[in-house]
Amino acid sequence: MSGLALVATGVLILLLIPVVAIDLRERRIPNVLNLSIGLLGAAFAWAREPELATLGALLLGALLALGILLAAVGVLRLLKRQGQLGAGDIKFLVAASFWVGASGAAWTFVVASLLSVLTLLVLAPWRGWNPRESVPFGPALSAALLTVFIARAVI
Repeated sequence: MSGLALVATGVLILLLIPVVAIDLRERRIPNVLNLSIGLLGAAFAWAREPELATLGALLLGALLALGILLAAVGVLRLLKRQGQLGAGDIKFLVAASFWVGASGAAWTFVVASLLSVLTLLVLAPWRGWNPRESVPFGPALSAALLTVFIARAVI
């Protein structure tokens, strides 16, 4: 892992701590945190590759991630699924695309979904099993983004 990637990882961790704390407490991810995640992700991408094409690719990736997520939300609503993505979750994933690209944001969503299911299974013996129960998605999104970012930095 390069020195820049190591610094970026530390900054990302510092950004994700309040996301987890606030989402657990208030079940929301503040816009200012999502904006900070997106802007600092873009800044680190620019530091890694300081070219105009980098910014274009970042914006295109964010738009692609947004389109995919809005389509997923539409499908969930059509299926009348209980667990919905909130607006803060969608904005978080778009901001995450500045750190890991559109495909990385998709992987972040998949890993976060698996982590949420795992959390429900682990907590089931103490809280009972309720398949309609929702859990705050911010902690899983944060862990997944950090995992995907580190995996991409190492590989």
